[in-house]
Amino acid sequence: MELLTGKSKEHFLEWLDKQDLAPYKVMFDEVPLIVQASYIIEWFDIVGCVICIGNIYYDGYHFNWNINMTKPVNSENGYETRAEATTEAIKSAVKIYNEKHI
Repeated sequence: MELLTGKSKEHFLEWLDKQDLAPYKVMFDEVPLIVQASYIIEWFDIVGCVICIGNIYYDGYHFNWNINMTKPVNSENGYETRAEATTEAIKSAVKIYNEKHI
């Protein structure tokens, strides 16, 4: 699954190319999703779009997310797994980032 698109992907790959793990740029889509997500979240931190995954309790435990920036954005849904919440948070961050960098 490709998590990044548009300018977010372009800018992320430029950043990744400067990291010690630069060979990942060539095969980034082939590494496990959890590894992709950790690098993407780190990059979003650097560009000022901080993704936080939390858990909440209502009719059972569920994960949620928020993106802290000038105007914070919060998930409207609970997710059964941290991975689902993380994927949805990244998708939202990508949309926000791409809209600002048209």
